[in-house]
Amino acid sequence: MTSSKMTIGVDIGGTNIRAALVGEDGELGAHIKFRTESEHGPDELIPRLAEHLRGLIAQSPGEVKGVGVGCPGPLSSTTGIVYEAPNLFGWVNIPLGDRLSEALGLPVRIHNDANAATWGEFWLGAGRDVGTIVMYTLGTGVGGGLVIGGRLWTGPDDTAGELGHICIFPDGERCSCGARGCLEAYASAPAVARRAREALASGRESSLSRYPAEELTAHKVDHEADAGDALSIEIMQQTAEYLGLAAAAMVNALNPDLVIYGGGMTAAKAWLFPVIERVIAERCFDAPAARVRVVAAELGDDAGIIGAAGLAMSAL
Repeated sequence: MTSSKMTIGVDIGGTNIRAALVGEDGELGAHIKFRTESEHGPDELIPRLAEHLRGLIAQSPGEVKGVGVGCPGPLSSTTGIVYEAPNLFGWVNIPLGDRLSEALGLPVRIHNDANAATWGEFWLGAGRDVGTIVMYTLGTGVGGGLVIGGRLWTGPDDTAGELGHICIFPDGERCSCGARGCLEAYASAPAVARRAREALASGRESSLSRYPAEELTAHKVDHEADAGDALSIEIMQQTAEYLGLAAAAMVNALNPDLVIYGGGMTAAKAWLFPVIERVIAERCFDAPAARVRVVAAELGDDAGIIGAAGLAMSAL
């Protein structure tokens, strides 16, 4: 790796933190990964993060010009303050940007983690060479991000792109955000597993019954659907219908080139994508429906790192 100008991309998760050196062209250099251990609070985690990043800086083949951080929010990319990160204990009104910048002596830009992943896919992944993308990240929650006309769109309050909290059922299930009927309450991995457990409890027959209830996961539902289990197929197709409803609304609203899906649940794209495409065709105007393509993300776990680094680089 030979780059005269480097940034560091950081992806803060509830379980692990990953970071890497990133060159001007997006080439990845040295990587690190370590446990978040957020139960100790931000006063322990931020100095420990800074120490790990200093180790990366020491390995850089070129001058490190800045650091980009993808973090759960809500947060402000302008002030660098994390207002609240539900999966990080004690993270309320934490000036992450300023504290890391002071510790490292470098400019630090923070962004919502899904926005960072979206920018990574736009820059170097599935969304390269297009102007407008809608991205969903499917996993423990349903995150999202928007690039409109080549610009990351976050809105005046840095809250744009919370696509998992579009309402699909006004009086539906309670979501983790407190509202009812959000997409996340129906299409996240835990929601898929919950609906499977509820169906089994109601007496439905299924090969899923061989798993203890507490061990049921979206991955197992996908696996049993692949094996021909009728209930599992029904649940996966329902999930795809919910995702399609939300995607169709975004297609009519924004006329995007791509709808990109990333995250662990995209392993089930053989069940999800055909239904999402059908719902878009049925519910959208002809022109945007003909333009848009539904695709899987390409950068995997590196999307957030690459995107955070790229956003930091663009701010230099």
